[in-house]
Amino acid sequence: MPNRTSPPAVLLRESYRDERGRTQKRTLANLSKLPGDIVEGLKGLLKDSTMIGAGDEMRIARSLPPGHVAAVLGTLRKIALDRLILSTAKDAASRRHCDLVVAMATTGFRQVAS
Repeated sequence: MPNRTSPPAVLLRESYRDERGRTQKRTLANLSKLPGDIVEGLKGLLKDSTMIGAGDEMRIARSLPPGHVAAVLGTLRKIALDRLILSTAKDAASRRHCDLVVAMATTGFRQVAS
């Protein structure tokens, strides 16, 4: 929150509705004295994102080449299996299910091929 002459305040605030249904806000904590990286970390945690610490080590265990998926998807389209599956769709929800079936078939073939 900006102030006129002092540095901006960093507040942890909560919004809620009172007994009349009006939106209200209350300050839960003043985080102004915390270092900036701690404040940014808290923002990330409160937004429900996955956080990785600076000391955490990441290693790729296995990576499959994307060519398998492209080959299977190309074959499905060449034999028109994707259109056959889609022809059973009646509405948007069933079209989504058809897309998922094609995706699962592609993923399944990729695992068999590798």
